[in-house]
This record gives sequence, structure tokens and C-alpha cells, in this order.
Amino acid sequence: MNTTHEKNAKLDLHLHRRAFHHVTKIDPGMTVACEQGLVWVTEANNPQDYMLRPGKSMVIRKRCDVLIEALSDAEVSIIHPN
Repeated sequence: MNTTHEKNAKLDLHLHRRAFHHVTKIDPGMTVACEQGLVWVTEANNPQDYMLRPGKSMVIRKRCDVLIEALSDAEVSIIHPN
């Protein structure tokens, strides 16, 4: 699934275990936050992957595609900076 974001927007996702969500051209400064469950986050052209648990988040540092995989049922927020 591809998603387009508007400025000052927040996207809340519910992902079932093993589900993926593909975000294209996510802007620098946007935050991927795990609200519930366990998720694996991969940024295009970045060899480092990230595992997020509830209460943990990561800030996207450059414009890129991001893939989020739910390792369990999960709630994730993608937040555009104000």
C-alpha cells in the first residue's frame, strides 16, 4: 500500500501480525512510532533496520521509501513534524 502524507498530518495504522505497510517518499523529520505490538522498520538505501516496541519511535532523516512489518499485531503512528 502506498500512502501520501499532508503536512501536519498523522497517520494511524493497525497492522496484523506479518502485515506490511509501504510508505513512499516519506519526508525527513517524520516520525514512525510504535504504539502497541512489535514492528520492524526498513528505510530504502539504509543497511540499518530498526525494531520498535511500544513507546519507541524513530525519526526519518532523509526522503526515502519506508517499509513497516508487524512482527505481532501492532498499532503504528506516522507523524509529520509541525
